[in-house]
Amino acid sequence: MSGARQGLGDMAVQAVLGIAQELFGEADHDGLLRVRFAQAHVLISGRLDTWDAWEDLDVGVKSLIGRLLRVRHNELASLRRFLDASRRVCAAPNSPFRLPDGVAPYDADHASPMHGQQPLVFARRLIEAMEVEHARQRAPVAAADGGVWEFGGRERAQVTLPDGFKTPGVSPVVITTAPYLGEFPVTCKELIAITAELDRAWGGPAWREGVMASILAGLRDGDGLPIEELLLAAGRMNLLNAPTGVGKTVLMRVLGIAAARAGVPITLVARDIDDAHAVRDALDGDIARLSWPRDRPECVLLLSPRRMHEKALLAAELGIWERVDRLGYGCTLASFVTSGPVPAPGGEPCGSITRPPKGDGWNSGSGGGRSCCPWRGVCGRHAPARAAGSADILVTYHHYLARGQMPVPVSIDGMDLDRASVLEVVMRRCPLVVIDEIDQFQDVLVQTSTQELVLAAKNQTAGPLPLAQTGHS
Repeated sequence: MSGARQGLGDMAVQAVLGIAQELFGEADHDGLLRVRFAQAHVLISGRLDTWDAWEDLDVGVKSLIGRLLRVRHNELASLRRFLDASRRVCAAPNSPFRLPDGVAPYDADHASPMHGQQPLVFARRLIEAMEVEHARQRAPVAAADGGVWEFGGRERAQVTLPDGFKTPGVSPVVITTAPYLGEFPVTCKELIAITAELDRAWGGPAWREGVMASILAGLRDGDGLPIEELLLAAGRMNLLNAPTGVGKTVLMRVLGIAAARAGVPITLVARDIDDAHAVRDALDGDIARLSWPRDRPECVLLLSPRRMHEKALLAAELGIWERVDRLGYGCTLASFVTSGPVPAPGGEPCGSITRPPKGDGWNSGSGGGRSCCPWRGVCGRHAPARAAGSADILVTYHHYLARGQMPVPVSIDGMDLDRASVLEVVMRRCPLVVIDEIDQFQDVLVQTSTQELVLAAKNQTAGPLPLAQTGHS
């Protein structure tokens, strides 16, 4: 573990102990304040659903915990790893928390604060320092300039850019965290009215209004009573259960339209990339035919750039030329390859080309310096990612939301990063996220995010079993 990584880990432990001091701190029989490691672990593990008081917690404290979870190392979600780290940090000289006297460090289950500050002020300062270090480690890579560069695996390719070459520039996608939205209510009458408007706008058989009225008539609240509105509340999952084929996809699209009319950014998450294309195409048609009190909203399909060429070819075979125009692109860097294979479609080295070692080209340096493709900021391959910063409606799919990374630099609330997860971009931009087939999405999260699984057996526990990582994107 590097020094910077170790520093971030120590700061995360201290920060969460500070927050836990504010929320759970209690005095022992001698009047000494103590913070239990198990209670702090509930916060840093992210398992806030197990804490009944979470829903009623102050929004500012929730935000602080969220900021900590964003920059803490995933290993601290493990109780054993967190206990080890907490005991080590609190046993260090000049630690802001002290282990109890008369107890071996490896047996300690709590610590006492020694920092003498307001707990949340103490935690906030640490988290701010963590965010700065987190961003420093992920600073955007400079675009390549003139000279010889290379990319590839075993079979390397060289690119020669002219002397004096001026990069078009790679401006980060600006992502601004949306203001807190406690709830988003939308009445059944409003949803039915939108479908009726769509039926009139499209002409032909008027089927949408009937589908919407039917699915809403079948919905019940927690007490088994018919509903008059959908109340989407912040901080928890709102489940809608309905049989296949009754119109959940129509409801999802209409919710997107309702949110856009209210000026609330929304993300619609389809099951897979093909369903996401269908949702995007249907929404484009609906948006074009409806009237809007303000500018017509922008709907963007956020998809893995590795799949764009493949899906453009498929769209061409199907004769869906609008989709071809949206997905098709060309790699400018390929025209500057002077030796070795040109990059294969979907495998372009957009984020990393390097100087070859001295003697392998016309560079005098020692080689190895990493840059990005100079056309990264203007290439059509990344047009969907660039549009994500301003879109009113984002459409994506399970695997890309769970595991996707933005292929271009982003500036999140003024902090420039070379990479950020699609999940973070979605959660920051959009107060509303609607996920189709949530049970399948949860399966995707388990399949793509779990490194080991401990199985329970009769009267014993099986050992850790490695899970194969799937490569879907």
